[in-house]
Amino acid sequence: MHSQGGMSTQPTQGEGGGSAQQPHGSSQAYSTTQGGSPGVALEIATSDAGTIRTLAKAMVCLARTGEELMVEATRDKVSFRAINSAKTGFLMVDMASTAFDIFAPAGETYHCKVSGKSLQLAFKSLKNLQQMEMLFDHDASMARVTMTLRTGAQKCYSVSFIEGDIMSVGFSKDQCTHNVRSRPQGLSDVLQNMHKDELKIQFARDMVAVRGALPPSRLVLSRFVAPRLGLAGTG
Repeated sequence: MHSQGGMSTQPTQGEGGGSAQQPHGSSQAYSTTQGGSPGVALEIATSDAGTIRTLAKAMVCLARTGEELMVEATRDKVSFRAINSAKTGFLMVDMASTAFDIFAPAGETYHCKVSGKSLQLAFKSLKNLQQMEMLFDHDASMARVTMTLRTGAQKCYSVSFIEGDIMSVGFSKDQCTHNVRSRPQGLSDVLQNMHKDELKIQFARDMVAVRGALPPSRLVLSRFVAPRLGLAGTG
């Protein structure tokens, strides 16, 4: 997973090594150079519980990042991307084709855009789940998710495609000014004590300081203590 700030709608380099541009036109772009079911541009399915849980967690994070979820598939992977409303940051999740029992794109590349929160609903309950299948139907302009339970019952969800341009995002570690690594639990503990409206991060040679703050519009009406926590560097 990659999260990144400094993005714009023009092909301009952003902060921290990210960039964005309007690359491939509308969400209806579609290729059928290979065989497959009529209208189905992408089919993925798995019965592996670990893969389904990973995908479910990814959907939660993506839905929290932005309202629109962009899906792009190639022969060897599927990518899910979400961009925040201010277009200052994004989250990108790549999953290799080998993670699925069935991974069948109809062409060399495919991309579409759906509602992230609507798609997340399909992964809300994973109890007694035996198999997950996702179909992206070009003709119907719709993504369909089928959850098959161990009892044989099926839960089906349909999410319509969203019209409009699909924005490309990029991330390069080599172009980042700072490189910080942390144990996930340590970083999670720090963020739980912060006001989520705004975070200020300061870098020093021996530590990283994180400070929570509220925007001026809420500062007048609120009484709060702005915490400042530091992560000590080890090398």
